Amino acid sequence: MYWGSFRISLFEPDEGLSRTDLTAQSFALFSVGEGPLPEPAFEQDIKYIQSKLGGKRFASRADIVPSEIKSILPEVAVFAPIFNDDGAVVDLEIRIEGTLLSRFYGEHTGQKIGDGFNERVKGRIIAAASKAIEIEAPVCAELVLRSPSERTVTVRSLYIPLSENNDVIDNFFVHFRIQYDSIK
Repeated sequence: MYWGSFRISLFEPDEGLSRTDLTAQSFALFSVGEGPLPEPAFEQDIKYIQSKLGGKRFASRADIVPSEIKSILPEVAVFAPIFNDDGAVVDLEIRIEGTLLSRFYGEHTGQKIGDGFNERVKGRIIAAASKAIEIEAPVCAELVLRSPSERTVTVRSLYIPLSENNDVIDNFFVHFRIQYDSIK
């Protein structure tokens, strides 16, 4: 399996802990290449997408073969940007949502981010997608949340832009890693 040696399950929530119990502590956004990627699996994602380019600027959604990335599918989403008349991203549609993400965020496949999440969450996701569109390259986001029981939850995500026509970015392959850590 392509990701076999990198696959580590990081989903170990507190019993009864809900995403809505968490408070955002920090959010960072950076383009790939500004430093090492925060997750080894993200390096594999980049290599996988690069293998699909075949001389193109962008891979397309059709280039992604689920059986080739089976071990990370629970952590993957596909988002489609929704633009206003000025070309700015105003929302994203969740086309595909992996099972791990559904367990953490709730099931949102087929919905817009703005319909299922609060404005702060929507703003962070739009910021990541907008940055990837602006630089026409992958970006990483890192969100650190704190629970009432003084645990941190770190959500790292890699947004890889996709394009059916190799020009307009019309989807994002997004790999999420969710990690629970105790605060000492």
